[in-house]
Amino acid sequence: MLWKSTRTLRGSCSILIVPLAVAVLVACGDSQSTPTAAPAPTVAPTATTVPTAVPTAAPAPTVAPTATPVPTAAAPTAAPAPTVAPTATPVPTAVPTNASPSSDDRLVSISSGPFHTCGLREDGSPVCTGNDEAGQASPPAGETFTVVSSGGAHTCALRQDGSPVCWGAAGEYDFGQASPPAGETFAAVSSGSTHTCALRQDGSPVCWGDDRLGQTSLPAGETFTVVSSGGAHTCALRQDGSPVCWGDELYEQTPPPSGETFVSISSGSTHTCGIRQDGTSACWGDDSVGQASPPDGAFMAISSGALHTCALRQDGSPVCWGDDENGQSSPPSGETFVVITSGALQTCALREDGTRICWGGFGFIE
Repeated sequence: MLWKSTRTLRGSCSILIVPLAVAVLVACGDSQSTPTAAPAPTVAPTATTVPTAVPTAAPAPTVAPTATPVPTAAAPTAAPAPTVAPTATPVPTAVPTNASPSSDDRLVSISSGPFHTCGLREDGSPVCTGNDEAGQASPPAGETFTVVSSGGAHTCALRQDGSPVCWGAAGEYDFGQASPPAGETFAAVSSGSTHTCALRQDGSPVCWGDDRLGQTSLPAGETFTVVSSGGAHTCALRQDGSPVCWGDELYEQTPPPSGETFVSISSGSTHTCGIRQDGTSACWGDDSVGQASPPDGAFMAISSGALHTCALRQDGSPVCWGDDENGQSSPPSGETFVVITSGALQTCALREDGTRICWGGFGFIE
């Protein structure tokens, strides 16, 4: 997931990040999918078929849902959003430009950025809706993918052979987040607000894009099974489930709770959430509107957005907490899902039959 808000850094450096205050942006994600005045983050979850029970530590790298992650737009008006964050860098405005996929489009994965959402059909072809100001909702023609992750003003995906393809981040929104290293192949990818991180087949991480707050400065000698890029921070899980985070720590979104292990993790704009082995959740970082205060109970999937978080209980029923100014934390009643992904002002989910449903978001997500 990803978003953005303005904040002046220590010294003379100024940057933009994701807390999505007023008309700015923030991306997100968890392995269910799995980013100043600049496109921001991400929850994004990336491509993944949906789990049906409490996640268990995966030995192979997989993108943490997300957020996934994506970019600008009018932000919630009634929520004490974080007040500090990088400044300088224009962010796309939420302008509806893409029509939603038809009801015939059955999706196997879905990932929301701040203000756009991308998914994959059964044949691997991508479909995106929402803000396309920087080209983040215009996937390349003729391509098919196994994983997709929506960020701030960009989207990244992996082909069958693991080679990465990114689109968006055009012009003033380009921080290198849509330019993956050449010759690399990955098992997982996660788009943040203005950066992207991925895992090679051996679990070693690679990040590219904006590093003004250390969000792409990897810890040395580590390998992971899950990675999730947020506003200006990144979190990952080691083989034993212990979390490691790096990047912006203004809201304490990077130092994970000590002694904890998780089976999935999701970085939001300025907060992070994870699911323990028993399905219970723990969140840390910015909690200005309750986005880091999960309810009791067990979950099988979780996705941190800009100022809200959504999760799926073990029976697939959705529950959200945090900012609800635009209805992003008010899921439809009587529904059950296999995948859920939180953006900035919207949340999207997939039913068991692959049909998509979204709520919140000013209507530009449909």
